[in-house]
Order: sequence, then C-alpha cells, then structure tokens
Amino acid sequence: MKPYMAAFRARARAVFQYRAAAFAGIFTQFFFGFVIVMILESWYSSGTGASEAPLSLSQAASYVWLGQAFFSMLPWNPDPELRDLIRSGDVARDLMRPLDLYFLWFIRTLAWRLVMVALRCFFVFAIGCFVLPVVGMADIALSLPSPGGFLCFLALMPMAALLSAAITVGVSCFQFRQVSQAGATAIMAAVVSFFSGLTVPLPLLSGGIDLLARALPFRLLADAPYRFWLGSLQPQALPGFLALQAFWLAAIVIGGRAFMNRRLAGLSVAGG
Repeated sequence: MKPYMAAFRARARAVFQYRAAAFAGIFTQFFFGFVIVMILESWYSSGTGASEAPLSLSQAASYVWLGQAFFSMLPWNPDPELRDLIRSGDVARDLMRPLDLYFLWFIRTLAWRLVMVALRCFFVFAIGCFVLPVVGMADIALSLPSPGGFLCFLALMPMAALLSAAITVGVSCFQFRQVSQAGATAIMAAVVSFFSGLTVPLPLLSGGIDLLARALPFRLLADAPYRFWLGSLQPQALPGFLALQAFWLAAIVIGGRAFMNRRLAGLSVAGG
C-alpha cells in the first residue's frame, strides 16, 4: 500500500503546481454556469411546463453551480499524464515496477481528479453561496443543504470520485492504439457532460432519454449527490444509491483491468 500512497502524494504535488491554470478555469466555469442558469431562468419564466418541473428555479440553479464546482471530477477527458506516458513510450518504466499497473494508474488519476477539484470548488462555493445573494441574485444562488442532505452528499462523493477515476483509466487505455486522444475526449465530453447532468439537470428530462440516463453510471457521479444536497432525494434512498455506486465501480474496475491487459498484450515500445 505504501508505494501506491507515495504515487498518490507525488501526483498530487505535481498537479498542485498548476494552480494558475486551475484558477483561470474558475472564470470559464462561472461563464458557462451563468449561461446555463440564464437559459433555465428563461424556461422557468416562460411557463412552458415549468410549473410541473420536479425542481424549482432555485434548486435547478444550485444544481448547475454544484456541477461547476465539481466539474473537474467528471471523467470527461483522459488523464494527460497517462497520455504522455503512452505516447512517449515511458509506459515501459511503469511496466517494470513491481506494482499492479492498473491500480498504479488508478491512484494517480484519483489524485489528479481530487486536487483539481480542491483547487476550484471552494471559489465556486464562496461566490455561489455568498457573493450572488449580496449582488441581488439570491434566486439563482447556490442554496445550502439540510444537515441530512449534506451527510448523504458527503457519503456519495467519495464513491463518485473512485468511479470517476476508474472510468478515466478505462478511457486512457484507448490511447494504446490511437495517435491522438481527440476522438476519445470529444466522445466522453459529450456523453459524460449530458448524462451526468452537467448540461441539463437530469430531473428535468423525461421519456426515453430519462430512462437511458438512469441506466448509465454517469448520474451517480453528479446527479445523485446533487439531488440529496437539494433535498430532491430523501436520506432513505441513500443505501440504494451507494449499492449502485459499488456495483458500477466493481464492474468498471474489472472491465478496465481486462481491457488494459488486452491492450498490453500487443504493446510494442520503440526507442533507444
């Protein structure tokens, strides 16, 4: 376990050095957050089905701000460090280590996701909770959860982080046979952003698209924890969602390891 913890700390320190880039991303997230909130506000004010929506405008706006705060935890892109290892051939060094390659990459990716979230989320929370009400935007500010909802949120987020890391490692393994990561990134960005609720809050969807969202694991990364925060889901539902997270985590880890082993079986590393 010590080598994996050392790898976690080393990656966390390396990612923390890019604070300026992370802080710059905060303004981008606020821009897109405001765009989504303004679109939702227009829809709610139009009255077209808004009166029957399962979320109020305040809840929908809070849902959006939570999505922006934890944007970096979503597995919408491959790990850049793993990309560089594969493209440069330095993956051979990891293969020579007396460690399980999958879990070594898993723990590095987890550190990357968590540090990126830590660098950004507190600023989003501070502005969403305290600045927006002061400047007269209390109706679209980030509302605070009930104690029970907050505990449920805290219970789901660690599993969500593990699930995100597992999905990211699986996506990164596609690069063993690809020249560019652009294809995998474009597909994952579209799929994960939509089906996690980052683009449109999932409770506002209906019909077949809602059924598809329920069948995929991405809603467990964001939608489920956020709805407990908002009070849209009650604490009695927590065990079921924890069980779903555990099921998907086990399935993706097992599938990811098998996929990695298949990719490594035909791997050739060139260099001098």
